Amino acid sequence: MSLFNLEIKLKENNINKHPWERFVKDVYCNKIKYAHNSANNPHYPKPKVKMPHADCVKFTIIGNRVTKEFNYCVHLIKGLHKYRWKHFDSPVIRGVTSVEWPTVWNDLKIAHGGLAYCLKSQVAVLMNDKFLGGENELKELIEKKYIYHFSLDYYKEGVTQFITFIKSSGRPCAYMHISINDKPIGTMIFMLYADIVPYTCENFLRLCKAKKGGYSGTPVHRIVKDCWIQCGGFGLKSSDLDCENFIIPHDRRGVICMTNDGRHVDCSTQFFVLLQPAPWMEHKYVAFGQLIDGDETLKKIESVPTSYESPKENIIIYKSCIFNMECQDSTINKGTKAYIQRHIEDLIAVGELLYEALMEKVFLEIELRMIAEEKIPVEDEVGEEIEDAVGNIRATKRFIRRKEDIEKQLSDNQRGTSVVSEPVHNDIEEICEYELEEFSYQHVSLEDAASIEVKPEKPFYFPLTDVPYPGEVDSTYDLKNGISGL
Repeated sequence: MSLFNLEIKLKENNINKHPWERFVKDVYCNKIKYAHNSANNPHYPKPKVKMPHADCVKFTIIGNRVTKEFNYCVHLIKGLHKYRWKHFDSPVIRGVTSVEWPTVWNDLKIAHGGLAYCLKSQVAVLMNDKFLGGENELKELIEKKYIYHFSLDYYKEGVTQFITFIKSSGRPCAYMHISINDKPIGTMIFMLYADIVPYTCENFLRLCKAKKGGYSGTPVHRIVKDCWIQCGGFGLKSSDLDCENFIIPHDRRGVICMTNDGRHVDCSTQFFVLLQPAPWMEHKYVAFGQLIDGDETLKKIESVPTSYESPKENIIIYKSCIFNMECQDSTINKGTKAYIQRHIEDLIAVGELLYEALMEKVFLEIELRMIAEEKIPVEDEVGEEIEDAVGNIRATKRFIRRKEDIEKQLSDNQRGTSVVSEPVHNDIEEICEYELEEFSYQHVSLEDAASIEVKPEKPFYFPLTDVPYPGEVDSTYDLKNGISGL
C-alpha cells in the first residue's frame, strides 16, 4: 500500500431518530390509521364489524307517525340502540298515516290476536317478532333494567315526522277545508301521484288553486253509504281530459278518483273519495291520489243523513288550495322588505318637509291677520309688537316697516293662493291666544277659509302608500305616524 492511498477512518454519525420512531410508533401502531412524514407506514387491517350478541333484542314499532306515543317509543328504542348496541339491534320503524292505521291495526289483530285487541293508542311494539303491546308495556319492560329520562316537544316531533313524510315522497299535496251548514268541521289533505298520472294531477291542482271556477265554494253533492262521497258540483267548466291510465288500484279507504260519463268522457271536474276498497272500479275510474290526513273529517261527512244519496245538510268545500310548506304558494321577491322599509323612510322625510312648509304658511297667515286687524302705521310700534309676539308665536325676523308694504304683501298672498278671505270687521275685537314655543305646533288651527275652487279631500297621492309595514299583516301608511317616527 502506497503512501498516497492511506485509508482514513471516518467517524460514524449517529442518526437521531424522531420521538415518533422511538416511542410512539410501536406502541400506537395498531390504533393510528395514518402517520405523516413516514415512508414505511404499517398495514392496518380493516375495522372489525360490530357483531351483536346472539341474544340481541330487536324491536319493531308500528304506529301513526304524528301521535305522541309513537314518537315516544321511537325515541326510546333509538336511544337504547345507540348506547347499548350490543344488547339492542337496530330497530324497525314503520310510520303510517291516520287513514292507514285502522287497516294496519286490523292486520295486527289477525296476525297476533290476543293482546293486539287491547291496544289503547295508535302504536304497536313487537319484540323479536312477538307482540309486546303499546307504549306502556314497552316502558315497563325497559324500566326493569334501565333508567332512561328524556323530555320531548311532541307537537314539534309530530310536525317534523309529517313534513319528512311529505318531502321524502316528492309528490304534491292539496288540502280542502270542509263546512257543514256554514260550520267548519275540519280539513282533508290529499297526496297526489303526479309521477304516475301527471295530467290528471295537474288539472286537479289547477282547480284547487283557482279562486273562481275552482273547487272553492263547490258542494259535496252525493254520499253513497259505505262506498264513496262525490264532490265538485255541476257548475265547473269541463276540459278535454282523457282517462289517463288505471295503474293506481282502488284498494283502500281515502283513494281519490275522477268521475266520468264513460271512457274519456267528462272526466275533468267532479271527483270522489272512497270510503272502503272498491276493486270493481279499477278499470273504470282514474285514481290519482290518497287521503293522508283528515279521516275524522271524512267520517263526519259520511255520517250526514241523506235522501236518495243527496245529503240533507249543506256540505261545502269553502276553501281549497295547494299544500305548499315552503312559501305557501306566494311569490316573494328577495328585497321586498328592504324596499318597503326604504320607501317608508322616504315618505317620512317627505312628510316632514310638507309639515315644515305648512307651518310656515300658517304662522305667516297669523302674522298678516294680526297686522291687518291692528293697523299699526308707525314702524316703531310695529317692531315692538312683533318683538312681543316672538316669545309667544315663533322665533322669526319678519319686520314690516310700512303700511304700503303690508297691503302689497296681503294682495300678493291672496293672488298666489287664489283664496278670497272673509271681510274683517274692525268693530269686533278678536282675542287670539297663542301657546308658548315649547308646545307642539300641531295644536294650532285656523278656520276654514271660503274658496271658489272645490278642493279634493286628498290633495296629495303618494305611490305605494298602502304597503304594509315590515312585520305587519295589514297596514296603511299614515303621515302622522310617519312624522312621529313610527
